[in-house]
Amino acid sequence: MKHLFFCLSLVVVLSVNVFSQTKKLKLYQLPEKAYQMYQSKNYAQAAVLYTSVLEQSIQQKLYNINTIDAAYNAACCWALQNKADSAFIILDKVAEQDLFLSQYPHILTDGDLRPLHGDSRWSPLISKIERHKSFFESGVDMALKKELDSLYDKDQKYRNLSAKKAKEFGRESQEYKAAAAQTRHQDSLNIIQIEGLIAKYGWMGPRKVGFRGSRAIYLVVQHAGLHVQEKYLPLMRKAAKLGNASMDDLAFLEDRVLIRQGRMQIYGSQMKTVDGHSYPIRLKDPKNVDIRRFNVGLEPMSQYLQPSKWDPVEYKRSFQNRQ
Repeated sequence: MKHLFFCLSLVVVLSVNVFSQTKKLKLYQLPEKAYQMYQSKNYAQAAVLYTSVLEQSIQQKLYNINTIDAAYNAACCWALQNKADSAFIILDKVAEQDLFLSQYPHILTDGDLRPLHGDSRWSPLISKIERHKSFFESGVDMALKKELDSLYDKDQKYRNLSAKKAKEFGRESQEYKAAAAQTRHQDSLNIIQIEGLIAKYGWMGPRKVGFRGSRAIYLVVQHAGLHVQEKYLPLMRKAAKLGNASMDDLAFLEDRVLIRQGRMQIYGSQMKTVDGHSYPIRLKDPKNVDIRRFNVGLEPMSQYLQPSKWDPVEYKRSFQNRQ
């Protein structure tokens, strides 16, 4: 896997006066501000902000989905200003990144990139992405992928049904309780299957079983009992360092284990809802949680908690010690 995917000097060319325009904002604050600029059709400022995210992420050696999103969104904003050179510099350098495959085939139909379609560089770019996609998929074990894709579906099927019954009938209804019991039963079967696969193949990454198949391993462990989670958490940490598990998924598992152990979570992923207001359970250092979330590829708390509001000062005063 390639991590530092392009030279800083190339990005600097794209972002004259970036730091003078963004010096009051921290890195983790830039994507949300950039999106606000994009929504208001201020594509010039959005391009500068997204490029600044990219630039600073490279400097800090951050590589996660936030980095890829910043690259893609920066290219879109440059394209919308008809600044094709800037857009192609970025797109060409991320075309062979595994995480960038999450943007395919959306890149083919995204209206923001339509100004690039008539450029002679467009077809070679798409060919480059497709070659990497073929190379990526050539190493996938299709039998294992099929088995894990099936587990993914089983994990989500009754969970989605439970959510539907809760919304329709409430959590005290027999309909919801029956669906929840089905979910627990399926979870118990899934973990037996996953433990057998991990024992035989280890923690399998996207290049072995595809992104969906790899995520199925995390989901089944995330929905297992604490003893199972504690058993596989060290293995997932090692897998994440090697690119075989995503850092954002790892953050969720870290938090769930900490909460179940009666400790304080780090990323604020484990929530509770009371009277329509959602808040994270026992969150450590709420003031800096968005920095930690950004570093592992998670969105800011203000987005994660919607429609509830996020105020770290109010949280610390009213909610931090609630169970």
